[in-house]
Amino acid sequence: MLPSELLRRGRFDELFFVDLPSEEERREIIDLYANKYLKMKLSDNTMEEVVKVTDGFTGADIESSIRDIAYRLIANEELQLTDELLLTSLKNVVPLSQTSPKK
Repeated sequence: MLPSELLRRGRFDELFFVDLPSEEERREIIDLYANKYLKMKLSDNTMEEVVKVTDGFTGADIESSIRDIAYRLIANEELQLTDELLLTSLKNVVPLSQTSPKK
């Protein structure tokens, strides 16, 4: 929640609620960032698993999680990008919607 001082008239004229992405929106976000950061096109089966695992994730959660996987791959040249690595990494993420549900 924003402090009441920031919600005074004239500070913000409009307040917007942005919901978590739907399955289809998560699919598009995952596809975008898997391609951007991992240069990877997920198979249909893997995509469906990743979409399920990312339930409750914001778009930013998905981006930062995939970017973190890319950083790990760069830092450890012996690490191989596999579907298992992707899924395991995402399963270990606690999304913002669970750590700060009121925000």
